[in-house]
Amino acid sequence: MTIDVENRVTQDHTDLAELWTDFVDWTGRLEKEGPFLLQHLHRRHDIFDACLGDGVDSVYLLQHGFSVVSNERDLAFQKKAIENGIKCGVHLHIVAYDWRNLHQYHPKCQFDAILCLGNSLTYLFNAKERESVIKNFLNLLKPGGMLIVDARNYSYILKNKEQIMQGTAPVTHQKTVYCGKNVIARPVIIENSLVVMQYHHKETNLGGYLSFYPFKEGELPALLQRHFTSVKTYSDFQEGDDVNAGFFQYVCVK
Repeated sequence: MTIDVENRVTQDHTDLAELWTDFVDWTGRLEKEGPFLLQHLHRRHDIFDACLGDGVDSVYLLQHGFSVVSNERDLAFQKKAIENGIKCGVHLHIVAYDWRNLHQYHPKCQFDAILCLGNSLTYLFNAKERESVIKNFLNLLKPGGMLIVDARNYSYILKNKEQIMQGTAPVTHQKTVYCGKNVIARPVIIENSLVVMQYHHKETNLGGYLSFYPFKEGELPALLQRHFTSVKTYSDFQEGDDVNAGFFQYVCVK
C-alpha cells in the first residue's frame, strides 16, 4: 500500500466525506463536546474553526449564536458540511486557508477563539510546520484569546501497537469524539512517525485511508506551552491527564 502523507488536499476524499457523519455521530459527540465548548467559549463570540470537516462543531456553535469562520480545504468535506448545515438550518461561512499561510488571509488579533479539533493538527508531519502553525493561530487570537486543540492518545497506540494490530487491544477505550457504530476505524500502519487509519462503513461499504503524525507523550502540550500563557489538559473532556483516554483536549489561553 502506497501512502501519501503530504498531499491529502488533492486526494479524492468523496467516500470519506460521505461516511464521516456516521463516523462522528453528531448526537453522541455533542453530548459531551457541546457542553465542553460552551463552557470554555463563554463570552468568546468570534470563532475560527480551523478544520471544518463535516461541520459538526461549526454548525453547533452557529446554532448557539456564535459567529464562525469555518476553514476546510477538502472540497468533498466542504460539500458535505454545506449539506449538513442546510439540514440544520444554518449558513456556513467557509474559507479554504492553508494554516501555514494564515497571515496572508487575516489580520492579527481577529478571533476570540480558534478550534483545531478532530485530531486535525496531526495531519502535519513536519515539526517546523507544526510550530509555525501554532504561532499563526496565536497571532490570529485577540489578547486573552483561546485555542482548543485535540489529538488521539497516540502514546497508548504506540505502546500497544502489537496488540492493536493483532486485534487483541482496542484502538481507543473511549468513544467521545468519533462515536458512530456503523464505521470501523482501525490502524493498518503504526510506526513511530506514522499512523495510517483505514475507515470502512459496514452498511454502504464506503471507505478510505488517512495518515497521521503520532504525537509522543508530552510532545503536544510542550509545543503549546512554548507559545501560550496557560495550557490545561483534558482527557475525553474531563480535566486531567488520563493515560487511558481516547482523546486529549488542550485549552490554551494567549
